[in-house]
Amino acid sequence: MAVRSYTHGYDLFHPHRTLLWHCYERRYRDRHWDDHATWYKADEASHARVRALLGALPGNAANFGCYGLGKARSLRDYERFAGISFEKRTSLI
Repeated sequence: MAVRSYTHGYDLFHPHRTLLWHCYERRYRDRHWDDHATWYKADEASHARVRALLGALPGNAANFGCYGLGKARSLRDYERFAGISFEKRTSLI
């Protein structure tokens, strides 16, 4: 979501302190993976789509339509901004 937002022209920032959080310790409630026995298949497909979108899968020219990257900034621009390389799966800092 951050990469897509950035490439569509949104500026990103990170607050210097925690403003909110999500509590995962909800033993009294079911989680989506608790009541879907094959949730891992959708999870794997989702991860593959993200890797393709970010260029971590060489040679994959998947078209994501309105769910793809924006035209205001490039994926390389985001990598420089964030100090990472998706293709090499490393930090540039």
